[in-house]
Amino acid sequence: MVAVKRFGIALLVLLVFICGCISQETATSPTISSVSSTTASIHSSTTSATQQETFAIEISGLATGRITLEELEALGGVKFNATLVKSTGAKINNTYIGVPLAKVFEKVGVDKSKVKWVKFIAEDGYDVTLSMEDLKNGYLCWWENGELLGPDNGGPVKLVIPDQPGKLWVKWLKEIRLIGDENAVVIHGKTKVTVVVTKEDIEELMKSFGETVTVELKGKNVTFSGIPLKLLLDNARPEDDATKVTFIAKDGYSATLEFEKVYENDKAILTTEFRVVIPGEPTKTWVKDLKEIVIG
Repeated sequence: MVAVKRFGIALLVLLVFICGCISQETATSPTISSVSSTTASIHSSTTSATQQETFAIEISGLATGRITLEELEALGGVKFNATLVKSTGAKINNTYIGVPLAKVFEKVGVDKSKVKWVKFIAEDGYDVTLSMEDLKNGYLCWWENGELLGPDNGGPVKLVIPDQPGKLWVKWLKEIRLIGDENAVVIHGKTKVTVVVTKEDIEELMKSFGETVTVELKGKNVTFSGIPLKLLLDNARPEDDATKVTFIAKDGYSATLEFEKVYENDKAILTTEFRVVIPGEPTKTWVKDLKEIVIG
């Protein structure tokens, strides 16, 4: 599981990741992104014909484009039953009409060999990031229980994944972002959630949580800007027995530090260039072109 949780009370207000955190209560492992805005009731109770006609889902990341509701329907709707499992354990059986994500990706020309994760972003800012493996049975749906989906019940389009928990079924879907290894950092290991962080995520978090750190390097003061590492580690929800953290670059270079030292270092940041800056630790541990953060 990957895709956003808490860095202080302010983060609890902002993030409900980037994305909702999923514990290990399910058989599969959805990917949860760490950056999402607070879910808000910003939708009206009716859907006009004009809204339906002008609606489109934006595609960004490794492929760009847009797909309208009419184009989705033209791909061939499939009627199926799915059980929504809430976090409380309650189960709700529903009937949907939608199109498999595989058909949508084919329609917009996605090279699935390059895509590792997919972030689904709702109109209210809520987002969930899932691996391609977790999305094998995903659908984009426009009908639920015999009714056209509208603003009052998650429409015009809702992501439905029958074999994943209901909190990953994104309502009011507006954007699909395709992510590969080259434009993301993955935080995993001894964590309850695997977090995928893109440069866009960092830039967005910089608006509220940006930090500037000035350090002396080779006799000169150098300033770095980024987001607190602690924020990202909190999102991943490390296990209680975590003792170390390893930073791995795309070229294979790695550095390992004590987890507690990194976690408690309020000056440690991740920059938009995917560089770790950890004042007080040797610069050889400030890994550049970061690919993974593994908690062990």
